[in-house]
Amino acid sequence: MLALASPRPEPETPTPEQRQPGGAYEWFAAGLRKEAEAGQDAAAEECYRQALGSDPGLAAAHTNLGGICHRRGEMGAARAEFEAALALDPEQPEARYNLAAILYQQGEIEQAASELRRVVAQSPWFADAHYNLATALERLGGKRQAAVHLGRFLDLAASEPAAAGPWLAEARARLRRLEA
Repeated sequence: MLALASPRPEPETPTPEQRQPGGAYEWFAAGLRKEAEAGQDAAAEECYRQALGSDPGLAAAHTNLGGICHRRGEMGAARAEFEAALALDPEQPEARYNLAAILYQQGEIEQAASELRRVVAQSPWFADAHYNLATALERLGGKRQAAVHLGRFLDLAASEPAAAGPWLAEARARLRRLEA
């Protein structure tokens, strides 16, 4: 799997400053709308940058900028954006999950596993994080631990099998191999 999480949704409780015309919240929401349109990443990026200009503490804007950078293949810039988001909001699971995906892709498997452990500890419902943690652990030789997280992924995916897509069958096959 090792794909990035979807764009970070709108902040739960925008401040009055964020709601002002031209405020961070308004720019962020515009970025989400643009990002949902095919071929509009550049426009979404501009919206997120405007949001950060209005509120430099808006971690979700950094997370979404990281996703855009990742799609463009700019791994260093993506990593920097996810790290900036986590510096502002260390508990944001999407930014930590996305950082872990980049670390894994860059061959930093132990660090990726560490980040994914933090994600599943704070957000045990995050099925994709369990799947990716199992992948990292399996690569590191932790087959028993990998099996636990594949099992958790399957438990979580059972409630939304369409969301798990092709990873459901893959996870089942991997779990059978690990438990053999």
